Amino acid sequence: VLMNQVSERGYVEESSAVTLVSFLNKVYGWMTGGLLLTAVVAWWVASQCSGRISSGTLLLCVLAEFGLVIGIGAVAHRVPTVVTAGMFLLYSVLNGVTLSLIFYAYKMGSIAIAFYAAAATFGIMAIFGTVTKRDLTRIGTLCFMALIGIVVTQVGLMIYTMITGNSIPMLDKVISALGIVIFTGLTAYDAQKVKAIGEEGGASTGIAILGALALYLDFINLFLFILRLFGSRR
Repeated sequence: VLMNQVSERGYVEESSAVTLVSFLNKVYGWMTGGLLLTAVVAWWVASQCSGRISSGTLLLCVLAEFGLVIGIGAVAHRVPTVVTAGMFLLYSVLNGVTLSLIFYAYKMGSIAIAFYAAAATFGIMAIFGTVTKRDLTRIGTLCFMALIGIVVTQVGLMIYTMITGNSIPMLDKVISALGIVIFTGLTAYDAQKVKAIGEEGGASTGIAILGALALYLDFINLFLFILRLFGSRR
């Protein structure tokens, strides 16, 4: 009986591990696919449009992206996987359109360095968040609150620049530095959340896509803040 119990326990643990690995593969697979799609679209738009993208087009893309992020979070639990996947891929395409402008704002060398730095930082923190036994909920909460503060500050800075015609470069650098710290922390936190969901078992592909979206956003924002702080502008 004791040997049977040990055997059953080992089978359950092995089954749980396989389920977790399968879920994580889905999450990071979708995230990688989304990033590749965004990169290809950004490069193609930059090469075809030569920076001639109207502000109206960009505004529509940004508004659509916000709507898709909210929509994926709201429906991923209860709609067919194909719907969630379509929304995620559409978001990746629209984000590629908006990010195409970085090819005109920054030198290619700076973009490449920022990408490699973001990839290394993201990879280290994702691994840390996955393997650590420490609960990162408090860190995630603090980072999210700080993110709200950064957004409010950026909106205020944008309004100030529009009214006065002057910018505050030092404040922009401080915001960029804080953004790097915030999304470094959020990467570890989101990676831990994704692992926790996988350990519960039974998570659908739609939930995996939702986790992929969270990590995708962490990577993109980490990349953009690194580029803003250290990148050489054209």
